[in-house]
Amino acid sequence: MHIFAIIIGVVLIGTSSHDVFHTLFHPAGRGALSDFMSRRIWRGVRFFAKRHRGLITLGGPIIFLAIVSTWALLIIFGFALIYWANLNVFAVVPGMDPSRPKNFFDAFNISLGALITIAGDYNSNSKLMRLLMGAQAVVGFGLLTAAVSWLLSIYPVLEQRRSLAHRSTLLHAAEERAGTSVFDFPCSDLAALLLTITEEITTLRNSMSQFPVSYYFHGGEAETALPGILEYVRGIGEKATQSHDPSVRIIGIMLSGAIIDYLQLVAQVYLRMPSTIFRSC
Repeated sequence: MHIFAIIIGVVLIGTSSHDVFHTLFHPAGRGALSDFMSRRIWRGVRFFAKRHRGLITLGGPIIFLAIVSTWALLIIFGFALIYWANLNVFAVVPGMDPSRPKNFFDAFNISLGALITIAGDYNSNSKLMRLLMGAQAVVGFGLLTAAVSWLLSIYPVLEQRRSLAHRSTLLHAAEERAGTSVFDFPCSDLAALLLTITEEITTLRNSMSQFPVSYYFHGGEAETALPGILEYVRGIGEKATQSHDPSVRIIGIMLSGAIIDYLQLVAQVYLRMPSTIFRSC
């Protein structure tokens, strides 16, 4: 029974560590557990947001907190199972009743205290257990640091997406108000504009690939909603591919390709659609 509890504890700790590594440090930026939780929670948020539209803005924060909390709970329960299998080497601190039977709740208390480096009601007589508690404290500090770093890494991606959408929205509004089109610009100016948009889309696509959870954060503002204005940007790129100016035509092809690459990422990672769905666009 004790060996079984230790094995399960090690599996829980390994699962959490594996998911943290692949979510934060793997170049693809995706972990199996965090991806599964993100999709399931997002479906639930979208279901409730059908009646209360403002709830959609809570999707990202809820997913982030749920993932980090799951990592912490897996580590706490994993170490708790190991301590539970070795409760005989733990002695209560002075002032506590030493005759009281020890149970899993005591092991959970020990694990929680070790994770947040706060002394609990028990002291270990085993050097190995004391070493393990010290290691858990290091893991707890690393988890806190990783969570904060992850959160700070998400916001630049959100800024890129919102800025791209806002500038594109302003450009569309400016065209309508001025009664003209960007294709009335000199070719050099048009090429520079299209290249800037292409760079922004490619940067956003690669940033989202590194931090997929950023997809679930929504600001709730029409001006900064990329899906609503992306078709306008795609239309500019498509029209530019028919330009008689070589530089505009080439950059137009680049812009169209950047949009397709972005949509393919969204389709594959978040919508689970076939990877070839945009090949013919």
